[in-house]
Amino acid sequence: MKGWENEGLASSHVIGPAGARGVGGDRAVIRTTARRTSVRLVNVSKRYAVEDGELLAIDEVSLEIAAGSFVSILGPSGCGKSTLLLLTAGILPATRGSIFIGEEMVTRPRTDVGFAFQQDVLLEWRRVIDNVLLPAEMRGLRRRDYVERARALLGLVGLGDFERCYPAELSGGMRQRAALVRALVMHLPLLLLDEPFGALDAFTRDQLTVDFQHLWWSLQPTVLFVTHSISEAVFLADKVVVMTPRPGQVGAVIDIDLPRPRRLDLRASREFGAYTTRLREIFFRYGVLHEPDYGAIAT
Repeated sequence: MKGWENEGLASSHVIGPAGARGVGGDRAVIRTTARRTSVRLVNVSKRYAVEDGELLAIDEVSLEIAAGSFVSILGPSGCGKSTLLLLTAGILPATRGSIFIGEEMVTRPRTDVGFAFQQDVLLEWRRVIDNVLLPAEMRGLRRRDYVERARALLGLVGLGDFERCYPAELSGGMRQRAALVRALVMHLPLLLLDEPFGALDAFTRDQLTVDFQHLWWSLQPTVLFVTHSISEAVFLADKVVVMTPRPGQVGAVIDIDLPRPRRLDLRASREFGAYTTRLREIFFRYGVLHEPDYGAIAT
């Protein structure tokens, strides 16, 4: 780990599926036979060419993520979190190392991966239902085979009455819900999310966090979820992967043993606070967080 702590784990981190603990309620009726896949990164590094040479973005990252896991990737800006998702999707090639989705090595852009970004990237000239069905159309599949599922998912996130609206008629939170449904409509086995709630206000972000948990709880694809928010990472994930400052390495993997489904008031619990405190302490030790010496200011 080249000097970074690993919280007692080996350098190749194994991440298991969703925890067994749960509280009440059946999964939503839209759930079908689960399509899940594992993800494995082996000694993955990525260098970018820059004006004065090369920039090492991530260095020797190894992870094993079991099918059906929800994994938050948490770290400071510039540590390679987004790069890790782009490498996993095959959008960028790794400089060194190998990535496997299931048993297949990633050698080109994948069509069996759902991706959602901080910006919703909805097409303004298409209605909500048409935006949601775009992945099926782009794959040359029959639109009518996915309409019922699209409507069920839109209803699950409170957009059932808005399927004929255009994006300009929606709030920011509603647009992001539509983008998440678009990523899920194909029932792909792996979902990569790059700060999908980062541009939203605090209230909308809280609601979207709950809404997305509901979607995942109903479908349970494997999820890699990039965030800067310690609280969000803990609330959503089975495991939190902590990235070090650049070049990004896996500094720690923290198991989140909290019951599901999770409600917002869980964040006030002692158990939740213990996880966020532990993660915050890691970032203090990395020098990402620091507090001023108020005594020195007073004198």
